[in-house]
Amino acid sequence: MDATIEQVGSKIKELPSTYEIIRKNKIANRIIFVGGLPGCGKSMMSPILGALQDVEIQKYNYSIEHVCSLYRLGRITEDATVAMIRMLTDLDLYNLSMTREINLRYKDLSSIFKNPKPWRYIKRLFMDGDAEALIRIKRDNPILQTLTHNLLIHGVPIVRAMKENFCLVEGVRHPLYMVRQWRLYI
Repeated sequence: MDATIEQVGSKIKELPSTYEIIRKNKIANRIIFVGGLPGCGKSMMSPILGALQDVEIQKYNYSIEHVCSLYRLGRITEDATVAMIRMLTDLDLYNLSMTREINLRYKDLSSIFKNPKPWRYIKRLFMDGDAEALIRIKRDNPILQTLTHNLLIHGVPIVRAMKENFCLVEGVRHPLYMVRQWRLYI
């Protein structure tokens, strides 16, 4: 078994690295990235943004943060990073349009009941999915709202992936209050 794994690994290393990974088509055409240090008020800002027309409920996407970190560390190429960000944001919007991965826990910060428009997601529970979800996305052109941490530090691939179709909201809080907030975790 180990010999087989080593053989496969050596064959993969022999593949030319000149292939470029491209994802041209996008489902998520409009995105708001809400970023900032832990405790800076991202969770407070999300329901406010969710009240705006066409803005979806916040979606925590740690995978985007991880992919951007790997790019920053030089462990993944820029084209792969850009393609992954586009795939992850498309998947988030598609899943939200079909009410997959929504939070129904009433008191949780990311619950649909903390959003000004919870009825939108309850109604979607009874709608058709798959192809119908894609038709709804194309017709309604919703705005995906993604929450991240420390995005300004390593968010360059997001600019390249989204081009002009995104907005970045960075939470900034007085340093004294940030230290006070972080002390709660100690």
